[in-house]
Amino acid sequence: LEAATGEVAWSFITEGPIRLAPTVANAKVYVGSDDGHAYCLDAVAGALIWKRRAGPDATRLPGNGRMISLWPVRSGVVVNGPTAYFSAGLFPTFGAYLCAVDSATGAERWTQTLDISTQGYVVASPTRLFLPTGRTVPVAFNIETGASMGPLRNFTHGDTGGCFTLVLDDMLIHGTSERGNVHIAEPSTGEKIVSTPGRRIVADGPMVYILGENTLSALDRGRYLELSRAIQVIELLKPQDRTPEQSKQLPELHTERKTCLKWEVECPGAHEVIVAGDAIVVGAEDGVTAFGAADGRRAWHAETHGAAVGLAVARGNLYVSTDQGVIHGFTPRQSAHRTTRAAHDKTPYGKDNLTPLYKKAADAILEQTDARKGYCLVLDAGIGRLAYEIAQRSDFRVIGVEPDAEQAAEARRRLTGAGSYGTRVVIHNAAPERLPYPDYFANVITSDAALVDAVAPKTPAAEVGRMLRPCGGVAIFKDAGSETLLQWGSDTLAGLQRAAEGWVVAQRGPLPGAGEWTHIYAEPGNSACSNDPYAAWPVDLQWFGQPGPARMIDRHFRNVPPLYRNGRVFIPGDEIVYAADAYNGARLWQCELPGSRRVGAFLDSGCMALDDDVLYWVARDRCHRFEVATGKAREPYTLPRAKDAPAREWGYIAVQGDAVFGSGRMPDTTYKTLEAPNQFQTEAVWHPNMKVALSECVFALERDSRDTRWLYEPRGRIIENTLTLADGRLHFVETCSPKALDGRVGRLMMLEVIEGGEQFLTALDVQRGETAYRRQIDMSAIQQPCFLSCAQGVLLLSGGKIVNGEKVTGTGRLAARQLTGKEHVHYTYYAFDAATGDLRWAADHPTKLPPDGGHGEYNRHPTIVGDAVYAWPHLYNIHTGERDPEWYFERHGHGCGGISASAQCLFWRGHNPWMYDLRPGGGPTRMTKATRPGCWINILPVGGLILIPEADAGCTCGYSI
Repeated sequence: LEAATGEVAWSFITEGPIRLAPTVANAKVYVGSDDGHAYCLDAVAGALIWKRRAGPDATRLPGNGRMISLWPVRSGVVVNGPTAYFSAGLFPTFGAYLCAVDSATGAERWTQTLDISTQGYVVASPTRLFLPTGRTVPVAFNIETGASMGPLRNFTHGDTGGCFTLVLDDMLIHGTSERGNVHIAEPSTGEKIVSTPGRRIVADGPMVYILGENTLSALDRGRYLELSRAIQVIELLKPQDRTPEQSKQLPELHTERKTCLKWEVECPGAHEVIVAGDAIVVGAEDGVTAFGAADGRRAWHAETHGAAVGLAVARGNLYVSTDQGVIHGFTPRQSAHRTTRAAHDKTPYGKDNLTPLYKKAADAILEQTDARKGYCLVLDAGIGRLAYEIAQRSDFRVIGVEPDAEQAAEARRRLTGAGSYGTRVVIHNAAPERLPYPDYFANVITSDAALVDAVAPKTPAAEVGRMLRPCGGVAIFKDAGSETLLQWGSDTLAGLQRAAEGWVVAQRGPLPGAGEWTHIYAEPGNSACSNDPYAAWPVDLQWFGQPGPARMIDRHFRNVPPLYRNGRVFIPGDEIVYAADAYNGARLWQCELPGSRRVGAFLDSGCMALDDDVLYWVARDRCHRFEVATGKAREPYTLPRAKDAPAREWGYIAVQGDAVFGSGRMPDTTYKTLEAPNQFQTEAVWHPNMKVALSECVFALERDSRDTRWLYEPRGRIIENTLTLADGRLHFVETCSPKALDGRVGRLMMLEVIEGGEQFLTALDVQRGETAYRRQIDMSAIQQPCFLSCAQGVLLLSGGKIVNGEKVTGTGRLAARQLTGKEHVHYTYYAFDAATGDLRWAADHPTKLPPDGGHGEYNRHPTIVGDAVYAWPHLYNIHTGERDPEWYFERHGHGCGGISASAQCLFWRGHNPWMYDLRPGGGPTRMTKATRPGCWINILPVGGLILIPEADAGCTCGYSI
């Protein structure tokens, strides 16, 4: 922009979002893009001088709703004399790189492979490069060679990360951590000097200015840092190792350090800060405010269009960018203020004889699909006319591929002028034979050239089929009455056929045999196995993106798992569900349901279930229904009640065929409080003797009419997480212990469930609710939460106990405190004939797990794959109970969650997400290094994919993403 007027001087378009501000040096502009390239432009004319790709090839994928490189440049570019530095790649498992190039020519000086995820501006000192890594500490690299010099040290757990970095003299400043701190560290030693609450720090001469969440403060930095170093030396020593003089000196140093504060003013809603002459300017939600650097007095304030999130000062002028896409310019005189918004051309292609053709074609293409969100790929896109019309009529992210560079440039120019480029439409210049996109990603594929020039796409039909989304993806082309397109695709694009008005259409069905996850443990039989035949190593990254952690339940409370069916994944948050396209991550819809929070899923039953048409979601005494395609609410089911029966809340939910199954239980049985005392004690979801939910009745409803099919009131109480639906029967364990029968009880410890009463394995006919059998069973060896699963005609009852734990009678953290050190965890398994209830076999084994239950030792739900029962850490045959002496499962790091499975792999959390290939010659593999799954099941091997939706909210451990 022209600095004086805000008018556009020049523009340059990349093929991906530009996340960080450019660097200007030596009359050149350096910028990194999500398209995987670093660019160098002439600062006067905007002409390209050079561009360099960091990654090995042009592979792209959907990332946060945009089609980006697998190796996006998320570091910016730092220029140090003749050398420019940048890094690329968010997921080191799939490649990440630190690059040094000649700043004038782009010629490579060196490239280093990284084991970190760069997220934020790379900064440089005379000897080091520093790369911020998101939620973890910055890492230093030798500026001459790129050799790693390691991360900073001595940081408190959960107080390490941030994307902000600043080199100040011989120090590195970085933040903001999840605890709201910025840190000052000594790079030469890697040691932290001090941490202080704040979002940003700027420096000017002897002063530093700290922008906090609601304050701006000024400090004498020389004395402040001198005192902080002295404090750090003492505080690194254990109190018992300090000298009397050091112990006396420490509070005195803290007191003196407080005197370094020169002034502090309130500054609510602040985002950014910059030094501008004798003023400190703060960008905030309501605009920009200038404070006197000497005394903190407010000098002036100006409103902006949106939150002021970016600040720059040049030649006495202030420039402000906002989250609404507006740039403001301010002169030293407050009244002189300019605002720049891009002007958009509503008719980028004018009106000609092709205008009706393109409009009609876009309508016809969209008529062939029910989807309106996701990705549309336009082959041979020309100057972007068909892509533009499709974007105007839908919410698709439209990607145009054009092999001719001049045509692609013209398309970008027009679409930018229309305000559509980037946000709705992108144009990629790529060779058509093998496109750089992932399998399965496109909801719609079409061709501009086929429409206008009556030619077959330059891209082979097999390549179109590779990219087409299963479960409804549509390839549609105009054939102009010839056989050209049918000849092009009949052999390699399955289902290609003629449709009305000269269109040729192919719609892709589901992947043959692809797995689903429609209930808490995959299917109503609770096997925790999807039987998906595709999910196996090696894997490629398919997409990443929202929803993030903001609306998720803290992982420690163990929310219910996500669900998947027919290409859609349903991700539970805190009284909210997000529906997304499983193949490209596109957000389809979201809905909120007050009262639906259910934590401690393994002590309960799932509150969601799924069929082809409806998501079933329980809240209080109702089961709500939402159409899977749109999120539109249908009439809910009401909990049935026998005459004179007490009020109840809805517990269990399952759907099979034309019936919906549920249970009723005492009101407020559901765990729903998200506070630390509850998770450890009053509603414990950790440690020994956690309480399982008990139901007072089970029932079946007609799915369509919502009428009650049958209602069963047991003599005792039903252990809810034993409810299992398989082979035409609803199976469960019923307890008649005195405490269960003594009044209305919502939850009990398993010690109380089995104490002094009888337990029965019960099976009901799903059509009539009649009792098929009710067999008394011995559960004395199961004294911790139990599970019931059914596979291959076998019911498997599992649980554990604390050997030598007779005195461990409390629940949660109280129980953990009752341990003496002589206890150990023991697991027991009973297998029953599902048809008769007869015991087939029993097995048990000791473990070396810590009995305090701090990492899921009492929620080891078995995983059943074929005739194999994976019962941590061993493997049993489901028919005979024979244990495989060669199998021993290692988690590769502590992990609290359950184990999910496909037909040939196991998936779990061991710090990071892991998978174990069960095929001959297979073994364990870490899937990513930068992410962490949740504390229950949230790795779903389904639909030919491995889905890992966000479930790690609240984690303070060191994982970048």
